[in-house]
Amino acid sequence: LTASKTEPPVIASTISDDTSPPRERVAAKTLLERARSLYASNRPGAAWPLIAAARRLGADPTQADTLEAHILLQEGQLAAALVLLDEGVAGAPRAVALLLTRAEARLLAGDAAGSAADAAEAVIAAPADADAKASLGIALAELGRFDDAVACLNDAIGANPAKPVFRLALAHAHECRQEFAAAAATLVDGIGQAPGSLALRNAAIRLAIRRQEYGRAVEIAQAARCAGILDADLLGMLGHALSRLGRSTEAGQAYAE
Repeated sequence: LTASKTEPPVIASTISDDTSPPRERVAAKTLLERARSLYASNRPGAAWPLIAAARRLGADPTQADTLEAHILLQEGQLAAALVLLDEGVAGAPRAVALLLTRAEARLLAGDAAGSAADAAEAVIAAPADADAKASLGIALAELGRFDDAVACLNDAIGANPAKPVFRLALAHAHECRQEFAAAAATLVDGIGQAPGSLALRNAAIRLAIRRQEYGRAVEIAQAARCAGILDADLLGMLGHALSRLGRSTEAGQAYAE
């Protein structure tokens, strides 16, 4: 799990080159925003020329580097993203967006300790930043420091209770501590805060199935189905839970869907 895995980075509107003419600064901002929109809609190839043009117009290199790194990660170019991020952090060591993006990349590379170090620096630079606290919590969980992870993730949720990735990470940490009721409650509370999150609903169903609580799994899945929030995974889990309850006809219908 990563803090920024399911959401594109927010590109700030600041432009670093104050000597650029006002029109160029506005144009650079617009280009970066458009590039971010293309990235968010899974069209990274179309974003590259816009970022290059924004750089030529004096766009903030920190913001451009952050977006480029996320696109590289989306394209599976982990090594290239790390090179770019290392250079960016060297030039702007307290840039929270760069630190958090490198924390994500390092986690993907299997460097949980490096990820935690970057996330910790981000927390120091921006103590109120919920994403920084969540990133640190996720990295600490990967290091097996579940008590510290739970504390960080609870802080993050306190600041932003409706962000599904925070709830998913906290539920994972609770489950690793064998706190299954707390994990389930975390996911259910998250669904209440973000009812449109399919990821939270599927995680809650998986947890119930792992705990052999098939009736509970069916209840969560049916609620999602009624709300029109479902995918093949959810229907497959619903079919499995129904079959374990001996409700073969309903299970067949769920599998058919």
